[in-house]
Parts: sequence; structure tokens; C-alpha cells
Amino acid sequence: MSYIGIKPASTGSVGTNQIVDTAVTGAKFNPDVISSQTALATEPADTDEFLVSDAGVLKRLDYSIIKGGGKVLQAQSGALTTHISTTSTSYVAVTNCSITFSSLASSSSKVLLMGQIGTSGNHDSGHMPVRFARSVGGGSYSAVGVGTGGSTYNYTSATYSTNGAYYDSYPLMFLDSPSTTSATIYRMEFRSSNGATQYINRRNDDAVFCGLTTIIGLEIGA
Repeated sequence: MSYIGIKPASTGSVGTNQIVDTAVTGAKFNPDVISSQTALATEPADTDEFLVSDAGVLKRLDYSIIKGGGKVLQAQSGALTTHISTTSTSYVAVTNCSITFSSLASSSSKVLLMGQIGTSGNHDSGHMPVRFARSVGGGSYSAVGVGTGGSTYNYTSATYSTNGAYYDSYPLMFLDSPSTTSATIYRMEFRSSNGATQYINRRNDDAVFCGLTTIIGLEIGA
């Protein structure tokens, strides 16, 4: 058969050199051109690409640009419901007030730490500093969210009472930047300033009542 111009493909397909630029319109696409593809089962990676129309001009767009920030990726919590005390002048862990992130989604994630001392019962000869501490990858604990200007004590919060019948309840809060994706543990720690007995969840004089002490950690996407 005779023909004019480029010889048609013998397989029934059309070569790209046989299509004029801008000739293919949306009407030529099957409606399932997207839905027939394999579904992505997880959140896209930062370098995954989308096709968008920028005022009628097709452009690619990385997911990192549109994913947004501030999303809560995971939440962990712990709570102490009984009385504990210490005479240690070194920091010790507050029982049950430890949280574990088996991994963090990104090294740029933040961790919002929130704590609440339900009842703080102090011996009137000393005070009780409380702080957050962090362990990464099974390593030793180091303080986070503490002051730096104290000549003797630096902590997240503290309480002091001049009478064993008095007590306090107070919150702790800090936004941490662990800069890791490894397993990360946070805990609440307390100590005695001078070796006198200091209590959590009860006052110093007696155990008539009991407060609730808690710790909460939220991983926040960058």
C-alpha cells in the first residue's frame, strides 16, 4: 500500500516520531491510568515525585515540599500511681516514668516531653530537684531540658517546703532534639539535695493520700 510521509508502524503501535508535540490530550488517556497502578502502601519518601500542573504547565514536585511539619508520629507514656522516696544525692529514676521509642522516624524529629509530679513531699531541711534524662541506643543517660546557670543545682523543675505537712504539684515540659533515628529512652529522675528523705506522690509527714505522676513523649515530625 502506498503512503505519504512516514511509514506507519507495522505492529499497530505509534512511534513517538509520529506524534506531533502537544497532540496527546487528556481525552486520549484511559480513566484508570492512575488507579490501575500498584498502590504505595506507606508514606512517600521525601524524594518521591508527583506530577502537577503549574498554571497549565506540567512540572514534577518532591513530596518533601508538600508533606508539611508538626505531625505527631507516635506517642508514649508512663505513670507512677504509688508512693516512692529517695535519700540519694545522685539522680535516680522515678519508677514507671520511663518511655521508649523503639526508633524515631527521622533524625530531624523533635520529641515533646511532658511530665507532671502529682505530689511532691519534701523534708523541710532540703529540696527535691527533678529532671528529664535521655538514653540513645542503649547508652548512658544524660540530662535534657535543664537549666545551666545554677552554681550547684541545674534541673528541669524542683520543689522546696518548710513544713513536712505541705506539698506541691507541678508540671515539667521540654521540646527535645535527639538528632537520631535509633532507639531512644526518656525518663524522669529525682534526687535529694542533702540526703533527707524526699517523696513523690505523698507528703513528707504521712501517706494519707496519693497523687499521680506521669510522663508523656510525642515524636513530632519536622
